[in-house]
Amino acid sequence: MPRSVLISAQHPKIQAVCNLILNIRLFQRPSIGVFVASLLAIIPTGPVTADTRPNFILIVADDLGYGDLTSYGGNIATPNIDALAEQGVRFTDFHSNAPVCTPTRAAMLTGRYPERAQLTNALGVSSTIGLHPDQITIADLLKPAGYQTAIVGKWHLGRIDKFKPAKQGFNFFFGFLNGEIDYVNHLDSLGKPDWWKNSVAITKQGVLGDSDN
Repeated sequence: MPRSVLISAQHPKIQAVCNLILNIRLFQRPSIGVFVASLLAIIPTGPVTADTRPNFILIVADDLGYGDLTSYGGNIATPNIDALAEQGVRFTDFHSNAPVCTPTRAAMLTGRYPERAQLTNALGVSSTIGLHPDQITIADLLKPAGYQTAIVGKWHLGRIDKFKPAKQGFNFFFGFLNGEIDYVNHLDSLGKPDWWKNSVAITKQGVLGDSDN
């Protein structure tokens, strides 16, 4: 428990969770205890320098089949991803928490079942709900440890201001808020522009993935 007290001073969201742990002895509940243990593991409790912090990237690809990548026996050329597999760890039995976009992302960012965030289905283009700012994300945990955090591409965890990436611990956002957009005109399914750099809308047309878009 002393380690949770040490961490509690680093971020208001983390402080609230640690206070809850101390007050109701949350470690007596195994499922939540495991999650809290993961929080303690991810935030260094000692001095951390730029030289000792590893950089890492989480990649989420919608509708990517297990056998699509070359490194998993597929016939689609994916040399850069294959290089990561060769140099790192390749999971052969690993599952997402949901079969659709929003709950999968909520689970990955929070380390919790999507039901805990009340996000069990893909959000519609006009949805007014999203990942609540009170939820602790991996970005919230990394910033107090000295990391710069960024998300590029599809967000799909809420389109209104209080649910946007900047409210979830991310320093930088470059992408779209809804579930899908036109890859050239950057319009959502209602025909509204949805391509952003942080909070600034980008109106320039161009194929997504080009370096200048």
